[in-house]
Order: sequence, then structure tokens, then C-alpha cells
Amino acid sequence: MARLGPPLWGSVHSASVSSKRFTEIASRVRNWGRWGDDDERGTLNLIDDAARRRAAAAVRTGKAFSLGLAMSEHEGIQIGLVPGRVNPTRTMVAVNNPLSDDPEWICSSEDVVTMALQAATHWDALAHVSYGGTLYNGHSAATVTESGAARCGIDKVGPLVTRGVLLDVAGAMGIDFLEPGYPISADDLD
Repeated sequence: MARLGPPLWGSVHSASVSSKRFTEIASRVRNWGRWGDDDERGTLNLIDDAARRRAAAAVRTGKAFSLGLAMSEHEGIQIGLVPGRVNPTRTMVAVNNPLSDDPEWICSSEDVVTMALQAATHWDALAHVSYGGTLYNGHSAATVTESGAARCGIDKVGPLVTRGVLLDVAGAMGIDFLEPGYPISADDLD
């Protein structure tokens, strides 16, 4: 197995759940085979047309909330969180660049963002984590290489529209915001 860097979250021996307990829980709650042996979407299979209609019917106010994270070298979530991860950087590669000989006509500005995919709001694919050399549904972890995920990749997800529940953890704690890097725990959600 190729390792492109140090383990991100430290040794498994520092985990709060024993390997035996993890295996017991995983075998009890897993959905392997529920949608067939070749499935690569997992419980996303539950989000069908009927689920999307129920989600749309649940809208009451139409109020929108940004769930995005700052894409900034100075504000991003990666500062000191996980060794090897860095915040996004943005570089302007063209500023008011004329598209013709007439600089007063049409000009274009372009920027480039360089970022690790973990550095912003994102979905994790089922190929993101393996256990015992195995991905979801028994697919081999060896199908994930430096070229990407041949099985259980994010490309299997497709468009997602469904109902969600937004929990204001900071508000429930009586504060305006959580400090950067604050880990929301099960106790916070209870």
C-alpha cells in the first residue's frame, strides 16, 4: 500500500474505541449487500424521487444558510488541525486583461485556487476510509491508488437533494460562534 504522507490522525492505538468494539459495531450497522454486491452508493440509495419530494415539501420559510467554509490562507480550517494539510491559496493570474487590441472594450480577470480537497466544505466518498483493507460493500481498498478511486469514488454519488437538519451548536451553548478547530462531540449534540 502506498503512503503519500504521515498518518493524518495519529496511531490507531490512540483511538477512544477499541479495534474489537469498532468491529462489533461495524458488523451490526453495516449495509453491505443491501443494494447488491456491486453497489457503491450505500445509504444514498435511500434518497430517491419520493425522498426529494418530501424534502421539498418540508420547506417552510425558504431561508438560506451558507454552509461553506472560508477558502482563505488565513481563515481556513486547516491551520494546525491535521499535519500536512494546508489552507487554500488564491493567485490572480490575470487582472483586467484585454481580450482585444482595444483595452476599453472587453477585459477579463482570472484567478486560480490551489487547495487540498479536505480544505473546504465537501462530501467524503465511500472510498475515503477503509478498514482491514476493505472499502464499503467489500470492495478492495487496493482500488484506491494515486490515480484516484476506481470503486466507491465520489463520482458514484450524483446530484444530491434531500432534507437536512441544521444544528446551531454555538447557539445551543449560548455563544455566537465556536472557536476555530472546536471538535463537535456527541455530548454537544445531546
